[in-house]
Amino acid sequence: FYHVSVFMTKRDYHHIILASKLLKDKGYKNFNVNVRITVKEDFERIKSSLESLVKTLGVEDVVNLEVSNEPLPLEDYLVFHIRNDVLLWTGKLQGYGITPIEALYFGNPAVVSERAGVVEVLKGIKGVKVYNPEDVQSLTNAMEWYLRDESWKGLGPNYRAFVEEFSKMTCKMFVSLLKSLAR
Repeated sequence: FYHVSVFMTKRDYHHIILASKLLKDKGYKNFNVNVRITVKEDFERIKSSLESLVKTLGVEDVVNLEVSNEPLPLEDYLVFHIRNDVLLWTGKLQGYGITPIEALYFGNPAVVSERAGVVEVLKGIKGVKVYNPEDVQSLTNAMEWYLRDESWKGLGPNYRAFVEEFSKMTCKMFVSLLKSLAR
């Protein structure tokens, strides 16, 4: 599992950590959660708080937390998608959010908050799980599905085809909009 983003207070990073603890308590041991967050303000407090939660819950062996005040370079961002397998796109309040579509392009399924704007595009895609951001158990259940059911593996080419078709459709709509505005 992985999460990569710029820090937002409504993103619920602690839910990722809590869900990891619940999975570990259920006996799951062979999973990792790689979290990369760029924090622009109040860096030390946020970093300390998240690191403390990981340590307090005893999930250092499954949660790899990297909190930085430097943006992740584009090449590292792409590598983050390539080296990981299931995106966790959490939060209670979000705009559209292109990261889940990028994950699909790289062949990775996603767990997406039902409040993410992009969720309307992703609903119904096999291997994409939608969860209630108010409920840590909902996130845990979605993550557990990937640990129990491997039917999502091998769907990468389907995801890429979806993204390519979605991109074509979006570009056509955008060009059409621009043409209508130019009249």
